[in-house]
Amino acid sequence: MERDPIKDFYKTHYAKIMLTNHMRHRISLTLDSIKKFSSSFDNILEIGCGTGENLAFYKDQFKFKNAYCIEISEEAYNSIKEKGIMPFIKDVNKDDIPLDNNIIDVVIFQEVIEHLYNSDLVMKEIYRVLRKNGILILSTPNLSSWINRLVLLFGYQPFSHDVSFIAGFGRIKFKEQTNGHIKSFTLKAMKEYLTYFGYNILEVKGVEADGAGNKLIETLDKFFSHFPSLAPHMFIVARKQ
Repeated sequence: MERDPIKDFYKTHYAKIMLTNHMRHRISLTLDSIKKFSSSFDNILEIGCGTGENLAFYKDQFKFKNAYCIEISEEAYNSIKEKGIMPFIKDVNKDDIPLDNNIIDVVIFQEVIEHLYNSDLVMKEIYRVLRKNGILILSTPNLSSWINRLVLLFGYQPFSHDVSFIAGFGRIKFKEQTNGHIKSFTLKAMKEYLTYFGYNILEVKGVEADGAGNKLIETLDKFFSHFPSLAPHMFIVARKQ
C-alpha cells in the first residue's frame, strides 16, 4: 500500500494543547468572536481539533447542543470522544465532511489550512455545512509577516512555510522537526480567498507567534501583532452570505 506522508506525519504530530501566549490570545479572540457574531448555539464544528480540549471548552462556555470534530489522526479519536465531542477521522484534503447541509452555526478552522495541499475542497465543504449567517473562525501563519519579510531578505526560508516533512530546511536556525506547513497565505490572499468562497469578512486581527525564546523577537512579535498585515499570524472571522 502506498504511504501517505501527511497522514503518517499527523499520527504523532496531531495538535496537543500548549497554553502559550499565542494559544491564549487565540482562545480569547475565539470566545469574543463567538459571543459577538454567532446568532445560534446549536452546533459547532472544528476542523483539526487535536485531542479536543479547546472545542470542549467552547462547547461548555456557550452551551452548544452538539460539537463535531474532523481530525486526521486515529490516535486522537478516544481523547476527543471522551470530551463529549463527535469525532470523524477524515482527511479533508480528499474527504467530504460527513454532515448534512446548513446545520453548523460556528466552524473553528485554526492553524490547519497551512497543512493542506487541497484547501479548496474543505473550504467548499465548510460553506456547505454552515447555516446561512453561520460564522467561520480561521487563523493561519502570515506569509508576509514582519519576520518572514526580514529572513527572506537574507535568503532564508520563511517560518510559515516548510519544504519537507523531514526537517526545517533553509531556516535561519535549523530545526530537526518540521512544522508541516505546505501552504502559505498573505493577508491579502486570504481575504480574496474567503470572498471567492462566498464569505463576508467581519473582523481581522493579528496574533503573535508561539515565541522564539528571544526577548527582542517576542517584543517585536507582540508589537507587530497590532498590524494584521505584518503580524506573525492572522485571525479572521467571516460570515456565510
